[in-house]
Amino acid sequence: MAAAIQKLLYQPPDGLDKHISGKLMDEVRDILPQYGMPTERLAPLKPWMLAATLGVLEATRQGYSQMLGIDTYFLARAKSTNKPIVELESIEIQISIFESFAPQEQEVFLQKTIDGIKNGSAQSELDEIRAAWRTGDVRRLEKLIPNDQGKDAPVVERVMEKVVFQRNAAMASKIEEYLNTGRVHFVAVGAVHFAGRQGIVELLRGKGYVVSQR
Repeated sequence: MAAAIQKLLYQPPDGLDKHISGKLMDEVRDILPQYGMPTERLAPLKPWMLAATLGVLEATRQGYSQMLGIDTYFLARAKSTNKPIVELESIEIQISIFESFAPQEQEVFLQKTIDGIKNGSAQSELDEIRAAWRTGDVRRLEKLIPNDQGKDAPVVERVMEKVVFQRNAAMASKIEEYLNTGRVHFVAVGAVHFAGRQGIVELLRGKGYVVSQR
């Protein structure tokens, strides 16, 4: 785990400012104070990790809490009833996915995250995801999958392929392994992984499984 954590950071004298444009670094410095974060504290983070951290900080600022997440709830339930807990993907796999980002992909990921915070779309998307999840509206979730048509479209497409679609395929295969054990499994994944033609639900249907929503 320690080795994996080290992959999130640049080692001194290296730092974030050596891997992103001066303009984007200025935006990072401008946005961190609203979270009470000094630049020096987050400067060692790689662009993709800073983007993920900003996403969590913004969600917290909008009133969302990681401690109230569905995954946290069901982990606690499973532990309280001594049920075995298995993972669809390890933290090492998750980190390796982000580590595979090319420098341009990392920078665009960070830029899009900051843009979303500044223009308010990050908050509206969080609220929309929550509303869609509460009502089980998969079509509504599907509309939230990024479909950038601007100059960064090819980069955003590559990022989505790595962060969402490739992971969906891997998780669907893992779920199939669990199904083949003959035992009942309860699976919890992020809402975005259910949606779309490349979502886990459609991938399992493509393998011949009957998937229904209740």
